[in-house]
This record gives sequence, C-alpha cells and structure tokens, in this order.
Amino acid sequence: MSNGSFDSVNDESPVSARSRSHADSHSRPRTSARASSRSRPLSLESSLEALRSSEEFEGPVEGLDGHESTDHLALIYESRDEQLAVAIPFVRDGLENGERCLYIADDNTKAEILTAMSAAGIDADAALESGALSIHTKRDTYVRDGSFDPQNMIEFIDGVITEATELDGYPGLRITGEMTWILGTDVDSSSLIEYEGRLNDFIPEKECIALCQYNRERFDPNVIRDILRTHPHLIYGGAVCQNFYYTPPAEFFGPEQPSHDVDRMLETLRGRTLAKETLRERERGLEGLNDLSRALIDADAEAIGDHLLEATRTILGAPLSSVWWYDEERGGLRRHGVVEDGDEEAENGDGAGPNGVGDGDEHDDRPNALADDSVVELAWNSFVTGDPVTPGVTRDRSGSDRDGRSSSSSSSGTRSRSESTELENTTEPVLVLPLGRHGVLAVRWLADASARTRIDDVTVDFASAIAQSARTALDRAEREASLHDRERELAAQNDQLQRLGRINDVIRDIDQVLVRAAGRGQIEREVCERLADADPCTFVWIGGYDTRSDQVRPRAWAGEGADYLQTMSSIECDEGRDEFEHPPCAAIRSGTPQIVENTLREPSYEPWRGSALANEFHSVLSVPIRYESSTYGALTMYADRPAVFDETEREVFAELGETIGHAINAVESKRALVADSAVELEFHVTDRAFRPIRLASRADCTVEFTGTVPQSDGSSLVFFTTTGASAETVLEAAKDDEGIAEITCLDGAEAETGDEGGDECFFECRLTATNAIATLVEHGGVPQAIDADRDEATVVVELPKRANVRTFVETFMEGYDDAELVARREHDRPLQTTRDLKSTLMNRLTERQREVLHTAYFSGFFESPRVTTAQEVAETIGISQPTASGHIRAGERKLFELLFDEYDCVDESR
Repeated sequence: MSNGSFDSVNDESPVSARSRSHADSHSRPRTSARASSRSRPLSLESSLEALRSSEEFEGPVEGLDGHESTDHLALIYESRDEQLAVAIPFVRDGLENGERCLYIADDNTKAEILTAMSAAGIDADAALESGALSIHTKRDTYVRDGSFDPQNMIEFIDGVITEATELDGYPGLRITGEMTWILGTDVDSSSLIEYEGRLNDFIPEKECIALCQYNRERFDPNVIRDILRTHPHLIYGGAVCQNFYYTPPAEFFGPEQPSHDVDRMLETLRGRTLAKETLRERERGLEGLNDLSRALIDADAEAIGDHLLEATRTILGAPLSSVWWYDEERGGLRRHGVVEDGDEEAENGDGAGPNGVGDGDEHDDRPNALADDSVVELAWNSFVTGDPVTPGVTRDRSGSDRDGRSSSSSSSGTRSRSESTELENTTEPVLVLPLGRHGVLAVRWLADASARTRIDDVTVDFASAIAQSARTALDRAEREASLHDRERELAAQNDQLQRLGRINDVIRDIDQVLVRAAGRGQIEREVCERLADADPCTFVWIGGYDTRSDQVRPRAWAGEGADYLQTMSSIECDEGRDEFEHPPCAAIRSGTPQIVENTLREPSYEPWRGSALANEFHSVLSVPIRYESSTYGALTMYADRPAVFDETEREVFAELGETIGHAINAVESKRALVADSAVELEFHVTDRAFRPIRLASRADCTVEFTGTVPQSDGSSLVFFTTTGASAETVLEAAKDDEGIAEITCLDGAEAETGDEGGDECFFECRLTATNAIATLVEHGGVPQAIDADRDEATVVVELPKRANVRTFVETFMEGYDDAELVARREHDRPLQTTRDLKSTLMNRLTERQREVLHTAYFSGFFESPRVTTAQEVAETIGISQPTASGHIRAGERKLFELLFDEYDCVDESR
C-alpha cells in the first residue's frame, strides 16, 4: 500500500501481518455484516455520547451545540487514571460500533494498555486477532522512517483509513495517540503543531476521528498553549469542553495571524460579557419566577390573573399583556385585564368566541391594545390547539449583530439576548401561550420605527415558564374549589352515613330476632318495635296481604301514630286506582319499595293526607315482604320530616323486607313439619311439562315418588321408583332433561340392565334449583306422594293448618296449565313423645339385636375414631363378625325407619 499504509510499517510491528491476515482470511460479506451492525455514525457526537454514558468518565460533557468541530479532540491529562478514563471508553465505543481502532502507545506500555482494556470489559485478544484493534509505538507510526514529517504522517493515516474502509469493509478509523512520543527526540515542537493543524483540514474529509493525548506534567506550557489553539474540543480535568481558544488552520498558520488573534480575543471578551449579562438577566428572571410562585401558592383564579399580568411586566419587560379566561357559559374567551407600561386595566370586556373572533373591550381605544381581531383570533387558536402562537417572532439566521459585522467566527458559542431572536421591521411580535383549559396569556411588544425590536430565546423561555406556573396554580385553585365542594358533599354524606349506621345497627338487631323467632307474629311485632325506636322512623306497621280480598290488613305496629291505623282497618288494593294507590299496595303490586318524599305535596297521597299530617307523618317508605314468589305483606315506615328516605335507604330496607319474608317462610315451613294438625291438598295434573309425566311418557313406565331431601344450593335430591321399564331405558329418557342434573339407579341397574323381565328400578335424582318440588317446599308444603304415568299425575302435599292455602294453590296452578285441585283434607297428626319413640324401637328390635347394639355402644364402636371393631364386639358376645355386623346394620335401619318414615313429631317435654 502506498502513502504509508500498514504494508509499509517496519518489521518491528505485528500489525502489518495481522492486518493482511485479516484481509485475506475473511470474505467481503463478513466485513460488510460487521459494518452494517453500527448503531451510530462515526462522529464526534458519538464519541462524546460514549464518554457521557461510560462508567469510567464521571465529569460533565459539553455537546457541540453548533460549535465548530473537526472530529479532532485533545486530552490534557495529569494522571494515568485521568488519561485512561477517556482513552479506554474512546476505543471501546469504536469497537462496539464496528470501527477499526488504532492505539499508539508511549506514555504507557502495550501491556498496560491491554490490561486497562480488559479491565473495562473489552475482549482485547479477540479484537487484536480480528484486526479490529491494533496497538503501535512511535517507531511504527510517527518516526517509522527514522524521522517525523507532518505530511508523511498524514499520508500514512490516509492509507490506513483507505485500507480499513475500502479493503476490509470497516465504516471508519478511530485513532488515538499518546503524544509523549515526541519527548526525548530531536523533533521540533513546531512540526508537531503543524501536524495538529493539518489534521483539522484532513479529518473532516475522511471517515476518521482522532484523540490526541497530552501529559501536561511532561510538556512545556508553550506547547500546551499551542495544542489548545489547534483542537476545537478539549478534555481536561474530567470535563469535555467547547474550546473557544481554538483557531482554524487558515488563521493559525496565515500571515494575518496576529490580527486574527486580536479579533478572536476581542470577540471572546465581548461574548463572555454578553454571556454574563444574559446570566444575570436569567438570574433576575428566576428570582421573579420564584416571587411569582410564592404569590400563586394561595391565590384564587382572579388573583392569579393579576399576578400573571404583573409578572409579564417585571420579568419579561413586555409593554402590553393580557389574560383571557375561558367562559364555559358563553363558550368563548373573556379578557381578564390588560397591562400597558405598568398600568393595569382589569376590565372584563367581550372576548373570543368559538370562531376565534371577539368584539374586544369597547372602553379600550388604544391602537396597540390586545383586543383587536387579529390578537383575539390568535388567542382562540392557541386555546383550541393547546400550542403557543408566536406571529412576528423570527429567528435571526443572518449571523449578524447590530453593527452588521459577521459573528460566524465567534468562538464563544453563546448568543446574547439581542442576538438569538429577531422581529422583522414590519411586524409587532406577539406571544400567545395557552393556560390549559383555563385560558391563554397574550404578550405583545410594540415595534419602534427607529430601531428593530428583538425577542430572544430567554424571553420566550421565561414567558413559557410564567404560563406554566400560572397553569399549575390554576389547576391547584380548581382542585381546591372542587375539594371544598366535595367537602360539603362529604359532610352531607357523613350525616347520611351516620343515620344509615344507626339503621344498620337496628337491622343487625332485627336479624338476631329473626333467627330466634318462633312464629310470624313475633317476627312482625319485634321488627316494628325496633324500627320505631330508631331514627328517622316515628311510626312503623306491617300489613298482611290477603290475596282473596286483595286487601292489606294491619298485623303489627309500634311508635307514635297508632291513631292513624284506626281510620282504616284494612286497605283496598284496587289496581284501577293508580292515581291514589296507597304505598303498601303499590309496594305489594310492583314488588319494589315506594317512597313518598312529602305527604303534603305528593298528589297520589291525597286521600290519606289529612290523617297523616295530623300524626305529623311527612314522608313514607313502604317495602314489600316477600320470599321468592310468595308475598306476605308490606312494611311501612313514617318520618316526621320530608325527604328523609333516599335511594340508599330504599335499598337497605328493600333487603330487610326480603330478609323478613325469608324468616316468615322459614318458620311456616318448620310449622308444616312439626304441626300436630295439617291440611292435605291433592292435585290432578295432566300438563306434560310436569317432569314426572314427561319422564313416564319418554320411558313408557310409571313413576312413584318416595322421598326428597332439599339441598343447601337450592337443588333437590329426589328418590323415586319406576315400573314397566328397564333402568337403561329410564336413564336414556332422563338424559336430555335440562332440569335433571344427575340421576343414578340405586337398585336394579347392574342386575337388570338388558334383562327384559326387569321392570322395577329405584333411582336417586338431583334436580336443578328450579323444580316443582323445590317450589312446594319454598311455600311451606311437604310433598307426601307423587304418582305419574305417561298421561297424568297425582300430587299430594301437606301444609300446616294455619298456612295460606289459597296462595299455595294459586302458586302451584300458575306453574302448570292443566292442573286442578281435586281434594282438600284436614287431619290431625299423631304426637309422639321421646318415650314413645324409644318404646317402639325396642319392640321392633330382637333380643340379639338389642344385645349387640348395647355391647357396641358401650364399648365405643360408634365413637370417632372407633374404640373397638366389629370383630372385637363379636368376640365379646361370642358370635361371628359377619353376624355382629348384620345385627348392627339391622338395628340402624329400624331406627332410621322410625325417624324418616313414621316418626312425625316428638314432644320432648313429656
């Protein structure tokens, strides 16, 4: 390779052979793949970002920000740690981005550099082997021909770049050198400075980035000074800096260098002064923002508007500003006030509407006031879009200051307030900044014919900060206002919750009563008494509903106002009287709670208004008492003030009505089981929807009900016998019945399946929650017999004598179209005592069975866990174990027959 490529490096360097081996042994597709894996382009910015994100380098990194750069950096270090904290991340970034990296060591040995790289997580051996990394000395590079020539060294670097990018497929070259190589040689420092200057013209045209490392402790200060002037970016003292001492090569080596140095020094002085002034103005602005923030802490919306106007004058120095609030009722913006030259007018004139055009303030005839159509339209557009609007504010891209001199050569990189943003001569600048959903802030600067008006970036930033502070304060004020409203609501809700708490305490007490109550009358009396003692009820009564007469008759009452019931021994519930329907009747008919908020004003309460007001009843709540489809009556409560019962209480007392209905149903069902007198009802059913008929028809058999056990989940466990069909046929017929959850043949299934002679089977069947037997039990009935064939069924049900037979019959017949009541019989059930039960059982047991049972009981056979086994019981008596087990099972069976088949009621008091 010509011009000083790796091929021309002297034989002392291992890099030449490794580079050729890499180029020869790896195909072009592989090097292309490596190049395409780059995550960032080769640039100074990428290197600065690598330093910023590295763990080794902890100092600040100043970005380019438009500063002149040639991808040529200088590191001035005073310790080895400071040096490696920059050099190692620099190389690592290049390797991670697929670049070829060349390191020229001098101040450190190659071994020390490799150790530092490995410690930083770089696989140096792999990088060296692949050719991506090479480490050299001055003899391989700077003085490879025995002397140093700046142009020759640049040609050498050019050749290395060409080999890396064109032959080996790398995206670029990253080179760094320890410049102490020049020390102890006869190379003049002027040659070194010439070399550094030429790099600034060479590197920008190549895919290359260079880092020159200078040990400040070993170099003469004059050399360090010139190094500063030949590098646009410097790294020193743990910081990456824009170098405003940098001088471009044309100026540094040109004949007018002294003149350019003077210009640059003066520009630097001027730039630093302007930067200080900008900093002071920023500090004053920040103080103003702090004052504004403190003022806005407790201010309401109107006060926030006043503070906002004052801030635009003191912080921005704006001659004219205005605040516009969004008016929800008008659907547009209204102006809060205007400040001009420190004089505030807080007139709320007409503002912007949905079309962005308002009428302005008719009292304000100043030509530059912020009420003309153009500004109003801008204000509305900013409010709608939520974006700032800045007409007349343009960035100064000319690169000239006020005197027209070029500022492109300014090395400070700092723009003053008069240099960053400029207004064209023909336009007055306006800043319109949104205040969220609250409105906008409009600021205007007046054009001066004698001079150009300028607005800089700092002004725009401070205006935005003022608007953001106001927006935050307005959000806070809105939240506080909402909070105050919420607090008032919560106070009202707290009063309501306290009342509900007292009601819930009463309801819990009522629940305990319902659990202990022995009959319906006790339930109704105690419910009325406890509710009448609780606020807000003053009088409570329960009326029972008679389905035959369609009347509600008082059954229990408590509280002040019993005279009210004397005016009506019963209430006619005529559905045709919708205009004047009494609340209990309406509750029973609709099945929902009924509220009269004000008995004086409610038109439908007119027939009972006089007697109600005479007893100081001003509001009424009536809830139905029902369980499933059975309606027992209504619970009605009165209060001595209007609008006491709201939706929450409606729901609470509605649940109470259901609980009372459930309790009444429970005690009546219990009475049906233990009453000594009963009513027996016999129904004839031909409706094929009746499940026993449907099953008998499908299986072509008869069905005989033998018993039922209600389950806790609402389903029913039913036992029945079929005659005339095999078990297999019955199971197949029941398979598609949605009301049958499970069915099992308990007797005859295994022995008689497929046997033509088998025609009687015993089944256990679980019915779903919705079934005829469950309905009978829910309404107080006890099924006694159900016999069905393919055409008809006979159903016998037993009810307690005091049960509402009419309601039960209507409920049953509503479920089946072809059903009729064919018989009603009243009979007394025998009342047996505990002594009768024991005597009957002993008479049924054989002498041997009594002996075995006594022995088993007293020896602990029935304990859990068992104390003795059946074998041990048998040995005690002197019989075989199977015989003993048979006697035990026979005795248990006879006991259960008495309990579940014949023993209807036990009077334990005898």
